[in-house]
Amino acid sequence: MKDFNRRNFLATSGAMATGLLMNSGTAAWSQSDNPDGSPYPEGFRDVHGRLIVIDGINPLLVGTFKPEHIDWWIQGGCTATSVTVGGGNLEDDATTKVVSWFAQQIETRPELMLIRSAEDVRTAKREDKFGIFYNFQGPSSLGIELDRVWYYKQ
Repeated sequence: MKDFNRRNFLATSGAMATGLLMNSGTAAWSQSDNPDGSPYPEGFRDVHGRLIVIDGINPLLVGTFKPEHIDWWIQGGCTATSVTVGGGNLEDDATTKVVSWFAQQIETRPELMLIRSAEDVRTAKREDKFGIFYNFQGPSSLGIELDRVWYYKQ
């Protein structure tokens, strides 16, 4: 047996997914048996509604600053999302802009909440709110100002 590493796992997963898609008559996502014609299996929305769904990749939210894009995530049944606010190619003023914009959205929209812990995610689900938490991809947004740690923690 080959070593089962990440590359082998991805190749195997891709092959399995392709097989499901190619045989749509028996695929889990087949539309043929759904009376409403939806692309999802019967009962999907009920099950999805009970799940905690966290989206960790959402460049549309960070790159546009359009409140209606937040609404799309809510309509899709997402419980919380991770917003990248620092690191990579973001400069200090861009990071501040992202944090400030999302803070304003959270403050002015009762259906949103800031996520600081796993319990906050459960609270968001229980209270039917959309949670937003921040993440960094490297320390570059701190620069040489360690006081920024306090700012971002807030």
